[in-house]
Amino acid sequence: MPVALSLCDAVPREGLSPLLACLSASVALAVLAVVAVAAPDAVRLAASPSAGAAAAQYCPPGELARRKAVVKRYVRQMPAAKRAYFRKTKSAKLRRAFGNKQAAQLRAVQRSVKSCD
Repeated sequence: MPVALSLCDAVPREGLSPLLACLSASVALAVLAVVAVAAPDAVRLAASPSAGAAAAQYCPPGELARRKAVVKRYVRQMPAAKRAYFRKTKSAKLRRAFGNKQAAQLRAVQRSVKSCD
């Protein structure tokens, strides 16, 4: 069976490979230098473990206050919702699941406040 040759097989690798490696490293360093000069905090924030889409969320004016109000309102209604659920449900397993879901929801709304800070 004949072996198919690619375009890369026609180019000698001894002279071109180090040149490409050097060129790609130079380009990478140049891009990093431009970013470091243009936006010094971008390099530090990109390397931080908390960096991500959620951490860099934009909140318009008034959004933080609205989210805090949501947390406050949710915390205020939690005991009443728990009492109402416990009145109609006697199963300990379902009650525990309800409490876990409430706690998870509270953590989610608190996370939304933290992401807006």
